[in-house]
Amino acid sequence: MIQGRKQLIGAAMVLACACLTAQAVRHEPFDRSRIYWDMSTRCVPIGSPSGYGRMIQLQDGRLMMTGGAWSRGVECTFSKDYGKTWSAPEIIIRNTSEWEMCNPDIIQLADGTLLLGINPRPVQPYSEDRPFSIDVMRSTDGGMTWSGMTRVHTASHIGEDGCWEPAFLELPSGEVHCYFSLELVNSNDQEIMMSRSFDKGLTWTKAQRVSYRKGHRDGMPVAILTDNGEIVVTIEDNGQPGYESPDGFRATSLRCTLEQNWYDFWVDGGSPNRTTLLEDKAGLKYRGGGPYIRKLPTGETVASWMGEKAGLEDCGIDLYNHIVAVGDADARNFKCVNTSFYVPEGGRANWGSINVADDGCVYAIAGTYEGGQTEGNALIKGTPRKGFVAACGTPELDANPMKDAWVHEAGRQLTMGSQTGCRTEADFLYDDENLYFYAYVMDKDLITDAIDKDGIFFYLDVAGCCDTYPQEGMFKFFFGADGSVTMRSGKGNKWQAETPVPEVRQVLDRRTRYYRMEVAIPWKILGEECPPRDGRQMRMNFMVRDRRKTALLFEEIPEATDKASWTWPEFTLGENSGIGELVSGSTTRGTFRIEGCNVAFESERPVAGMEAYTVAGALVASVPDASLILPGSGIYLVRVRYADGSAERRKIAI
Repeated sequence: MIQGRKQLIGAAMVLACACLTAQAVRHEPFDRSRIYWDMSTRCVPIGSPSGYGRMIQLQDGRLMMTGGAWSRGVECTFSKDYGKTWSAPEIIIRNTSEWEMCNPDIIQLADGTLLLGINPRPVQPYSEDRPFSIDVMRSTDGGMTWSGMTRVHTASHIGEDGCWEPAFLELPSGEVHCYFSLELVNSNDQEIMMSRSFDKGLTWTKAQRVSYRKGHRDGMPVAILTDNGEIVVTIEDNGQPGYESPDGFRATSLRCTLEQNWYDFWVDGGSPNRTTLLEDKAGLKYRGGGPYIRKLPTGETVASWMGEKAGLEDCGIDLYNHIVAVGDADARNFKCVNTSFYVPEGGRANWGSINVADDGCVYAIAGTYEGGQTEGNALIKGTPRKGFVAACGTPELDANPMKDAWVHEAGRQLTMGSQTGCRTEADFLYDDENLYFYAYVMDKDLITDAIDKDGIFFYLDVAGCCDTYPQEGMFKFFFGADGSVTMRSGKGNKWQAETPVPEVRQVLDRRTRYYRMEVAIPWKILGEECPPRDGRQMRMNFMVRDRRKTALLFEEIPEATDKASWTWPEFTLGENSGIGELVSGSTTRGTFRIEGCNVAFESERPVAGMEAYTVAGALVASVPDASLILPGSGIYLVRVRYADGSAERRKIAI
């Protein structure tokens, strides 16, 4: 009887396991923006030797970058075209034989006043009449001229007891905070302090403590005010439980309500108001210091720090990378960790920062060194996206995006490359017969004769499975740099065997140092008779395989995994708003004039009105004349209607 029961129990367990194995595990879709870094935007606005770069957008639309030029002083440069070009750097304040001007930080207040925070450091040998300090310079003319220095805080004249790293925050009331790090006298400990100004930086209150973990070194504060009314300060903390060591810094946040505003309040080592940034605690095994934080137009937050990553464990600060992650609206649960700059072996990208401009892009700045040459303060732009759009249109399959109506100009909706150095660009279209994509990959050492050859993986969840494992309606394509095309379909929690797909058309243009392709995937091989229009949530993934002589590398979308489509970015088919029927610039019967978000159309023919659509087909502006205002940066389709009843369309970028 006992043996019979055992047999029944065993059979039940086998049946249960079989059911579990076959059962799909649907998951809530990944709902966090990821930053897609565009390697074509990389530049060096302030050259060597320079570091500690900071950037803001001024109220007149210009970008302003400051940096500490070690042998020169504090410099600044300006851009009028969102970082494409920069003015020649100008010195705001010079170093002298007795002083080095360090750690510049910049803010523009609501009334237009610019404040430049500086950390004057006395040159050795030290003397009591030359203390370490935090000072502020002001400009009321957009950075053309600057006042003398105003003292915020005076520390000791001894380096071990000095102060460092000023950073500003303006509150809605107009009160301005200046946060900084302060060494404790006769101790190796360090605390975060803050001084207030109620007159736009002319005078400052006595500094007060914001945070202190006994026996450790809180440092490098940067503050934001969240939309939920919380002051959040990111710091480096070398005392996080389990990671305590002199160099064991981890990016950490402190928080205080706006109502409390640090009055009779500070954060100690055990406070619940002190937490690490990363949601995934496994990431805490990597050291990370010098954090920076800003808010995204999506309502989320974005943070950066310099630190280690996989393959660079225990590398030391001179080999740190610039790391970026995206948090929620409360500046918690940061994930989608990625490097902003590609750093070759022996190089670094450190002492950096980030900021966000009104073009919606994230600007990363870091002092870069490419294994032999110090570059200075470099900059790269990234776009935060939760997903991608395929516009309605039919491209000419010739591996050249310039004549087609891709979502982004020149087919650059998706941009990657910071992990492997393989600059990657891709974009998407569709029509009633096919789904199309264009891709460009820069690869300095193309290898096409290996089993794991160079190429692109393109994943689709057409059925909207949003699953943890591959199911029917999920597909994994590989497009080799040798012209080969294969597909795996999902079924029963597994990718099925890889098979050639002659129905897919691929036009490949392979050169010595890059390859590009245009691809047509018939809807029918995806199990669809026509483009899905039933409101289902499709998802996609994109990965570049970079085969090298001694390594196999992958350029991947952060936190998008091979089998789990719930981790993939959402994928939307745009409405047929005519984007595939664009009139080229040479035949347009007028000229567009664009200033900011204002678009005017000039033509000798009478204009009866204009409409503007997103690439997804949503109407965003309609006017009865030849001038309209767009809601923000992006790619738009503008339809011009003439008085004679004719019309034409143009795609424009703001």
